[in-house]
Amino acid sequence: MKQNKSPRQRHYASLHICAKKLDWDDDHYRKVFLRAQGAKQVNGEYSASTLNELELARAARAIQRLVKAMEISDWRDGPISKITAIWCAMADQGVIHNRSRQAMESWCLKQMKASKLEWASKEELNHIIETLKQWAKQKSVKLKP
Repeated sequence: MKQNKSPRQRHYASLHICAKKLDWDDDHYRKVFLRAQGAKQVNGEYSASTLNELELARAARAIQRLVKAMEISDWRDGPISKITAIWCAMADQGVIHNRSRQAMESWCLKQMKASKLEWASKEELNHIIETLKQWAKQKSVKLKP
């Protein structure tokens, strides 16, 4: 027989499941998200257990909205694919020495405020594309239209 979880337990579960879907490490989840939700420190770490019922429910709704926005935000796939194509073309022609996605993301993160490429704004992605295109032009890299 399945036990019914309390609302508090359901909120905790929702927070952890959503943080995992968002690909947040524990540090980001605690120091950025929970802190912004009003959590207090316990043994040097921000803890959801310090939130009252209302704050915990708000935090669960907030993180669920972030997951929903991420799932809807597949519009980023096109620009990220374009960035990847330009990056690979430049690597194929010897301008970039590390073709890996990790190297590309590292370079992109230096060009924007977001801490993940998947969280970049439309303006940031367009800026990255234009910067890569200018760099390719300077280096006489042929890009596919």
